Amino acid sequence: MDYRDAFAKYVESQELSPQEAADTWDAILAFERWLAATGQPAVLSRTAALKYRADLVAQAADREDLRQRVAPVQRFVSWLDRTGQAEVEERTVQALDALKEITTALNQTADLQEAIETTLRAVTSLLGLGTGWVFLLNEADAFIPVADIGLPPALSADDRRELRREPECECQWQLRTGRLKRAVNIVQCSRLEEANGDTAGLRYHASIPIRARKRTLGILNVTGSSQEVFSGADLQVLGAVGDALGMAIERARLIDYARSRRLREQETLLRLSRELLSSLDPRHVTQLVVEEAARIFDADAATLALLTGEDMMTIVATVGWQQEWLEGGGYRALPGGLTHRAYVGGETIIEADMLASPSGGSDLVRAHGWRAGVAVPVAIRDTVIGVLTVYATTADHFSDDDSRLLGLIAAQAALAIHNAREYEEKAQEAWHRNALLQVAENIRDLSTMQDILETVGHLAPMFLGATSCGFFLWNGPAAAFVPHLIVGDADDAQCRERFAALPAAQTGVLFDRVLAVRQPFLVTQPEAPGSADVFDVFSAKRLLVVPLVARSLLVGVMILDPSSETERYTTRLLDIASGMGTQTAVAIENERLRRAEMEAERLAQELELAHNIQRSFLPDQAPTLAGWDIAPRWEPARIVTGDFYDFVMQPDGGLGVVIADVSDKGAPAAIFMAVSRSLLRASSLAYSDVAEAIDHANALIAADAESSMFVTAFLLNLDGRVGHIDFVNAGHNPPLLVRADGTHEWLGREAHGPALGIVLDYRWPQRSVDLAPGDTLVLYTDGVTEAINGDDEAFGEERLAQVVAQGRDLSAESLASHIVDAVAEFAGGHPQFDDITLVVLKRLGE
Repeated sequence: MDYRDAFAKYVESQELSPQEAADTWDAILAFERWLAATGQPAVLSRTAALKYRADLVAQAADREDLRQRVAPVQRFVSWLDRTGQAEVEERTVQALDALKEITTALNQTADLQEAIETTLRAVTSLLGLGTGWVFLLNEADAFIPVADIGLPPALSADDRRELRREPECECQWQLRTGRLKRAVNIVQCSRLEEANGDTAGLRYHASIPIRARKRTLGILNVTGSSQEVFSGADLQVLGAVGDALGMAIERARLIDYARSRRLREQETLLRLSRELLSSLDPRHVTQLVVEEAARIFDADAATLALLTGEDMMTIVATVGWQQEWLEGGGYRALPGGLTHRAYVGGETIIEADMLASPSGGSDLVRAHGWRAGVAVPVAIRDTVIGVLTVYATTADHFSDDDSRLLGLIAAQAALAIHNAREYEEKAQEAWHRNALLQVAENIRDLSTMQDILETVGHLAPMFLGATSCGFFLWNGPAAAFVPHLIVGDADDAQCRERFAALPAAQTGVLFDRVLAVRQPFLVTQPEAPGSADVFDVFSAKRLLVVPLVARSLLVGVMILDPSSETERYTTRLLDIASGMGTQTAVAIENERLRRAEMEAERLAQELELAHNIQRSFLPDQAPTLAGWDIAPRWEPARIVTGDFYDFVMQPDGGLGVVIADVSDKGAPAAIFMAVSRSLLRASSLAYSDVAEAIDHANALIAADAESSMFVTAFLLNLDGRVGHIDFVNAGHNPPLLVRADGTHEWLGREAHGPALGIVLDYRWPQRSVDLAPGDTLVLYTDGVTEAINGDDEAFGEERLAQVVAQGRDLSAESLASHIVDAVAEFAGGHPQFDDITLVVLKRLGE
């Protein structure tokens, strides 16, 4: 039996007349039709009855008609309440379901206006009230209407002017003064009360403060004709809706802000990246970085300091620094200072107020009046090479987002600096090779001593930054240097006479040093007593002295007067001088030998010249590494070779070792060897990871290799402190590792890839091994294992393993000689067919 049957019995018990009973049922049916017509939830409750009465009032029903139509409904819902038939619980469930739907809708949109309008429509529909609006506070802290629904004519007239009028209305005033303390507050609407025109009988609204993270964002108002239209369940839903809407608004604003900032950051980084990558000049790159950093963050100063020594930072670019703080360009990073902390910790440091720190800031900070600062490490492959810092004279100038963006700029700077340095390194190396090749090319076919010296005398000053060049030739029987020729600006009649008047046998401190060091050096007049007349001839206060050495034979000395523009001679410039001296010495010696057999000696000169150039690319001696005994051995089968080895000291203190073998023989292999060695060395310096280094070198070799030649290579990085080795094998013979107990293994036999120059894109596998004290690692080329005896039998890997195991207690140098001797003994006088190159690494015992 449903509630109608139960209520029918109740009506009969009241002894109503047939007409009164009929009127009661008519009124109840009319109420139910109103519920269905207005879309109200089908819940027969006091709230629904009050809304029904409000609607009849709005329809201007007279008092008696109103009483006759409403009284039966009120008795009906009262009976329902008394008998437990009211669907209050169902109403609450519906309200909670509606709240869930509203919250879900808010979480699915990031559009601020859509979130507000969705909430307003859902809330007014849920409460069966057709009117509401939302105010939000703008940046000027003023309430702005942003959404509305079902406004009566009095509020919607004149484009909703009434909603925007001043002064603020009652609910806004209460919100500002803290009187809207509850989640939902029933307020008599001052706008409706004061409005001119039809208000549709609306008087009250439920005002819901919209808040997020304790910050007031605005107000949501839902309007009705009386306070009674808002049930307890409705108020609970409204309070929860206010919280959900506040979070949705806050999220939408944060998303808009994040999108806007990311867009600005992307545009900034893209523009900066284009500008940085368009330049390969290190000075332009570094200055551009600090200027852009200062501009982007509205900073008062910016600086980029790069590491140039142990804990020594050199300023390479600044903006906003006083000139007196830049003298010399270098400063030592103070312990605890902003730059030092960023460098040591390898992390971004942000200071809100440096002057408020316990130290009160450094002298540099106080002198400039800086308050806030951000320092970001500049790192290449996890190795910090410097620090990028921005400063501001106002406290709290930089945010966490600023520090993050500065970090991205620092990453761009690191890449640009690396590219610029690599380009400069390659350009200098190419210039170095060009200088040597220019000399070699120009003196190759010269047939007289005079032509050779005159040619070198004109070329050397151009490449070495000098104006004049003089030659003294070594007189063996007299054991002295004899002046021979002067070329350049000093080459005038008076100067030639003064040069020719020098003693026929020059000795003294200057020339004694030539005999002692046999390497280029700079010397001033006070450092060379007894040679004042030589300085007078060149009218110089310092001289560049270049011994002329060929095949360990000193044939003379070349002296130049460095120009004032060349303030500092780099190692590379001195290497060029040494190479020119070697080429000149070889040319002189070859000219002497050419007198006996011109045609044969010309070929010998070219081959010997190539050999010396090639040998100059190889290390003169093994590096000294604590706890290690290292020795190389290079035994070419011909004057020029395709074998080579190299040692590369890494910035982190580790040692890179490479051994390689070009596929061809003779001069083509030697040229390809020189190019490959330079590219492998540059790659090892640029990339601490051996796999990345070999990949990079292969890309360069493969791109430049126009012939069918290729090169096998084995590259390793040694951490000498712990004996750890990372290695890559590019088609080379697997090195032999003999342990202290005599057992052995072959490194990279299984994990290797093709030779370099064959495949353009290939990722070589990287492997690791640890050497204990007493262990020995032997790197070799195939000239060792493929050596042939008279029976056409190869020396082989197993014989090599036996030889190394037997000699594992020898020094590295002795073991290398022991291996070469064993190969020669095995060959039994059979001619050496291939080059033999060895690098022996022994980890010393405790």
